[in-house]
Amino acid sequence: MDLYKPVYANIVQPLWLKYKRQDYLRYLPELRRFHKKNPDEIRSYQFAKIQEILNEAYNFVPFYNREWNNIGLKPSDIKKLGDIKKIPILTKEKLRAHTEEFISRNANRDELIVSGTGGTTDSPIQLMYDRERLLFKTAEMDFFRLWWKWELGDKVTYLWGAPQDIPNMKSLKWKILNTLLGRKLFLFSSLMDGPIMESYVRKINQFQPDILQAYTNPAYILSQYIIKNGIDVFSPKSVVLTAEPCHDYQRQSIEKAFRSPVYTFYGCREGGYVGVECTEHHGYHLNCSSLYTEIVRDNKDAQAGEMGSILFTDLLNKQMPFIRYQIGDMGIPDTPCPCGSTLPKMKFFAGRETDVFVTPEGKYIPGVSLCDRIIEDCQGISALQFIQDEPDRLTVKIVKGANFSNKDMNELDKRIFNYFQESMHVSKIFVDTIPKEKSGKTRFCICNVPKEI
Repeated sequence: MDLYKPVYANIVQPLWLKYKRQDYLRYLPELRRFHKKNPDEIRSYQFAKIQEILNEAYNFVPFYNREWNNIGLKPSDIKKLGDIKKIPILTKEKLRAHTEEFISRNANRDELIVSGTGGTTDSPIQLMYDRERLLFKTAEMDFFRLWWKWELGDKVTYLWGAPQDIPNMKSLKWKILNTLLGRKLFLFSSLMDGPIMESYVRKINQFQPDILQAYTNPAYILSQYIIKNGIDVFSPKSVVLTAEPCHDYQRQSIEKAFRSPVYTFYGCREGGYVGVECTEHHGYHLNCSSLYTEIVRDNKDAQAGEMGSILFTDLLNKQMPFIRYQIGDMGIPDTPCPCGSTLPKMKFFAGRETDVFVTPEGKYIPGVSLCDRIIEDCQGISALQFIQDEPDRLTVKIVKGANFSNKDMNELDKRIFNYFQESMHVSKIFVDTIPKEKSGKTRFCICNVPKEI
């Protein structure tokens, strides 16, 4: 029994947050009230916040003032939520090229918090926001984590790859503060072989975390090691996955190894939690308290079942406004969830736009579903990577498993044909491994063909 948890959650953590001027807990009652709103009330709230952000951006942010004046647009032209599509889409290229012009003249530079994107496929983008925006984002995380039984004071193990998120665990200061305040165990996912995974299982059993948060593929690799070797590992309340799509076969393996339910969420450094999985495990509820999210195709709302590009408007960051920001991922809008939440939902998160293939006819094929089906049916294939550099050409890198046979290749050919028919010229290459990116993520699907947004 964790006797320190109630002391930490009710005394130590609140006092420490006030001392550090990071008391985000005061926003939790507001969030609880917000999530009792009906859909119409949520939309009214979002539109009011959008009007505030648009006025701030037009009056005090040089980039928006110039861009909107060039097309004859003023904030007063946005009279309802649907009118937001009159505003040009904000791309990462614009943001990267004009970073200084996105900062409000009202901002107190000395008080701004400076962060950055991960820069997985591009150079990192500098982000700025004030303390209150950071605290509200943190409060949202705490609120949604309760859906996964993740409570304040829980011990958490991170199987993580982003180096900027991992502290210097060798320092005495960190060890003391983590014992008293952090209650975290970090395990690097950039290299995982047999001896390393054996040590990770040992550390997890010693630490006995309430929650395991991880990148999907490292969690799957560790789960396979546990199952194959018949190892008994401590069972947390929940396993929380992010950063990479989670295939059904991966979820099943992780749940079997840890004897815990698996939850996933879709987040980014620019906006925090964007979409969150509930106990129904079917799609992502969209965070509406600080973001207004659109799923568009040809700058029109995608319909239920139709894939589109994800854009979001940050409703609270007036210091560096993100308005109709194209994050670079794709999703499909969905109908309401039986769980009772009034938040809108994405049924399927397709990953980056570069994880979605496009046929010569202009059809979208989600790489997640393609890879999921093939791995499920081709048991002798250990890993795959699909690369599309031209509309009619697909390269498939194949890692052979221990039981690889010609039957797997025949099944692979059949599956590829089912998805692409004869519209693609397919080249197959055998490799020893699929390399990770600098972020620690593994990309199984890469499409370099532009798409209409």
